[in-house]
Amino acid sequence: MAKPLFCPNCGVKLIDEDFYVKSFTSYETKDRNNNVVVIDLNGWGCECASCNWEGDILPYDEDTEYN
Repeated sequence: MAKPLFCPNCGVKLIDEDFYVKSFTSYETKDRNNNVVVIDLNGWGCECASCNWEGDILPYDEDTEYN
């Protein structure tokens, strides 16, 4: 998955620094029973200095390799 260049919320170009755009290789969430589940997943965590949006960008199915 390519590094994001623009904010998914406002469309402004993201500042290309490690503080604002960070890659991750696993994602932590909770299942229906409120148990923590860790998933191997490559994505990006972003913060937009323009609109103050922060969140995770997860890959689309075509970006994911299934083993």
